Amino acid sequence: MSPITTPLPKLVRILVGVLCVAIATSALAIIVIAAALAHSPAWILIGFESVVVISAICGVLFCFNRFQEGQGLALLCTAGTVAFAAFCVWLSLANHEMILDPSKPGVSFTPIALARIAAGVLLAIIASYAVLRRDPRRSGGLLIRGVIALIPVGAVLIVAVLFPTTARNAMSVMPGWLGATLAFVGGIVVLTLLSVGLHCIIRAFEAGRLETPDGSVTGTDPPLASKPAT
Repeated sequence: MSPITTPLPKLVRILVGVLCVAIATSALAIIVIAAALAHSPAWILIGFESVVVISAICGVLFCFNRFQEGQGLALLCTAGTVAFAAFCVWLSLANHEMILDPSKPGVSFTPIALARIAAGVLLAIIASYAVLRRDPRRSGGLLIRGVIALIPVGAVLIVAVLFPTTARNAMSVMPGWLGATLAFVGGIVVLTLLSVGLHCIIRAFEAGRLETPDGSVTGTDPPLASKPAT
């Protein structure tokens, strides 16, 4: 086997399996509740949770060495589906609650959504590991440089999202020309760091590609030579 199609370590596959089984179980429980126990069937909830079940089953099959031609992509699809479906359900529910009985308080979907998103992030990290482990010397250095470049960008985003009032107040006490200059220079620095960080991270993943003797790139083992006819 090539390094690309070598199965992930057993403990990693067990972790993926446990996560996907837990996700599928919770989604099936929500489907039953939304279809049979709720005052009226919540079809949006049932639809999204059905997609989650199918995606989680694919993750379980991955643990049994299925979908090994593209390990990172297979896990990333499962991770993205689980996290995005949780976010969509959270947005679609009134007050982010599952209403089982109109005469009683609803059940908050927020903890479930946060747990699903966390599981999706963990699966995405494992998907990244599946790719980056192919050439750790090249991928590791590029990944570290990319993360270092993106740390200031993340800090700026956190301040802008969580403390917008504080940021506006700090800018308002500055002279107009100083605030405009800082915003202009800061914007250029942030965009530059964002470009450098993403470039390094993309290069880190590209380092995991396998080149065949003819120079082409593949994600699978080379075909076996056919036996001569006897």
